[in-house]
Amino acid sequence: MSKHYSKMPSVAFVTYNYYPGMGSTDSYEYTQALAKNGWEVQVIAASNKSAREINHKKGVKVTSIPVNTIKRISINNPKFSIKAREALKRSKADLIHVFSYAGCSILRLNQASKISKWIYDLRSGSIQNKITNIVGKKIIDFESSLYDATFYIDEAFIPKNKPKYILPLGVNTSRFKPIKIKPISAAKNIIYVGSLSKTREIENLVRAFKGVNRSCREAQLFLVGSGDGEAIIKKTIKKLGLENSVTLTGFIPYARIPEILSMADIAISYIPKKPQYEYQPPIKTLEYLSSSLAVIATDTYGNRVYVKGGENGLLVGDDIQELSDSIIKLLTDNDLREKIISNARKSIIQYDYQNIVKDFLIPNYIKILD
Repeated sequence: MSKHYSKMPSVAFVTYNYYPGMGSTDSYEYTQALAKNGWEVQVIAASNKSAREINHKKGVKVTSIPVNTIKRISINNPKFSIKAREALKRSKADLIHVFSYAGCSILRLNQASKISKWIYDLRSGSIQNKITNIVGKKIIDFESSLYDATFYIDEAFIPKNKPKYILPLGVNTSRFKPIKIKPISAAKNIIYVGSLSKTREIENLVRAFKGVNRSCREAQLFLVGSGDGEAIIKKTIKKLGLENSVTLTGFIPYARIPEILSMADIAISYIPKKPQYEYQPPIKTLEYLSSSLAVIATDTYGNRVYVKGGENGLLVGDDIQELSDSIIKLLTDNDLREKIISNARKSIIQYDYQNIVKDFLIPNYIKILD
């Protein structure tokens, strides 16, 4: 512990997302793990309800700020930032840990240095298209320059002139675990959990499933999540005549995701092969593996961190035919599926959030405070 602190330092997190909520898994798990380790933890988060301040039963103080949307860019961004800045002025935290979002530079305006250190946590870059990717990088460079330190999920994201503060993605292995044992020969349920935004091109997964449907009539595809690409996906389902074989569940609360995964046999971590997605590790991949599912993942740098092809999952391109063939292979090759399932969970135990907090987050905090 830093020599300047006689007790555990306190930390305030800011996340322009719901707490907890899909897309904010890491902020929820980091804060819960820190609280378990005796840290005083505050969270300032977005809410679709009226503002309130509550104490979570697990020791995390939550200040909720009502917003109409948590889209990446909207008029709500600066409104949230202004209210969060006011909440931070009342905070006596030693560290302010901000999960980056468009407009978080406002948090640093007119802030006296009563707060020891500010941290800019970059979970991903801009992932819309080539133009917004370039603009987004410029914004990230500017915003991160206002903070005392920047956290990155992998060394691949770190510019040459920046200190190396790594905070990897993790998974709650106590939450995501196999719930029931299924006969190896009974596989038929395929699942995708995550954003259904247009940029994710999940309609390609539906097209790949059409080939699966021809070979395995009992197979079912479940798309869990929401996004602005749902209309395209529904149109594709109807065009391909898959209304009885593909289900869109809509938004499912984070707490129910392990239950939903327990019904699946094969889990898909599909990402289009685009530069803006290449290095971003999908957290769904870790959750699938922790749940002992047979995983098929797009062959990107981010997925290769966790998936070793043929051992704990299959790595494939984003080609529709290749994806379709891989799903059929796992549905029909019981020996391969059993091997992958048996290796899945033990391959990612080191990424449990408790280990991430102990081995990365707390040492980084201490280094920054010193």
